[in-house]
Amino acid sequence: MDKIIWQPTNLCIEGHDLKIILDREFANLMVSAKADQTKLQRFNEMLGDLIGRKSFNPHIQYYEDTALATTFSLGTGGIWLAVDDTNGRNPLEVYRNEPLSYSSHNVDSTSDRDILLRIVNKYIEYADIIRE
Repeated sequence: MDKIIWQPTNLCIEGHDLKIILDREFANLMVSAKADQTKLQRFNEMLGDLIGRKSFNPHIQYYEDTALATTFSLGTGGIWLAVDDTNGRNPLEVYRNEPLSYSSHNVDSTSDRDILLRIVNKYIEYADIIRE
């Protein structure tokens, strides 16, 4: 890849919470793609194997019928990363001229944090397949 698509932040603060920022150009590409819901469901089913945590039931929620992820979830314990302050609106309309910002919820350990980061990374890695 020629550029940074996503970046974790707040990794050095006390506690285990984190934020990530997602490149706006990448987000625009994903929100422009009408996603095949069957493909998204299959990707979610494979996600546990891809990150090595099948028992957690990790999954991604998407904005409407697009390929843009709005929530990355461990599928257990209410642990997730979600795009901030959208309240159901298109994230690109909320973040008009800046990268999208996602914040964590209920991240109580470095293991939780690591798994969330792996979910985000797999989403980016498989983005071309997800949006086909």
